Amino acid sequence: MAGDEHMSDEQIDEVDEKMRATLAALGVNLDTVDGRTMGQLRKVERAIRDEAEARRRAEEEVRRHNLSVSSVAKASGVSHATFYNKSLLKRYVNARKEEEVPRTREGRDVALERRLEEAQAEIALMNEQGALMVQLQIENDRLKRRVRMLEVQLQGGQPAMDGKGEVLLFPT
Repeated sequence: MAGDEHMSDEQIDEVDEKMRATLAALGVNLDTVDGRTMGQLRKVERAIRDEAEARRRAEEEVRRHNLSVSSVAKASGVSHATFYNKSLLKRYVNARKEEEVPRTREGRDVALERRLEEAQAEIALMNEQGALMVQLQIENDRLKRRVRMLEVQLQGGQPAMDGKGEVLLFPT
């Protein structure tokens, strides 16, 4: 694979194994990931490893760098837009960041705080989507009632009923 020339076979195997393990932890079935995305994930994993190694060599620089999506995008050669268009890439970086970023800051667990923030953002999005679903259900019910009323009017005021006492929308 391009970009693997400077890596030993053992390092390539380690990259692939870490990538598979992280994807499995994210609940992603490898069979559903297309070849191009797998190639991008390999680049991303190598970039994360390279950045993590650089951070280990320069602890002070690590605090300033903080393994961001932007830095991984730049180091991996995968565009920043691709990270946001393919949420799997961003989720992958965040999952790996939890393993590579220092675990404590002023006695707090940074990785857990980050995961909590992400979960809260997902909950807010789901709440918004749930509210929209309720609105759509209300509108759907209103439209059904309107159709029933129109159907009754078309039949001269005598609604066609089913066995449950419901107005048939389009009796045969």
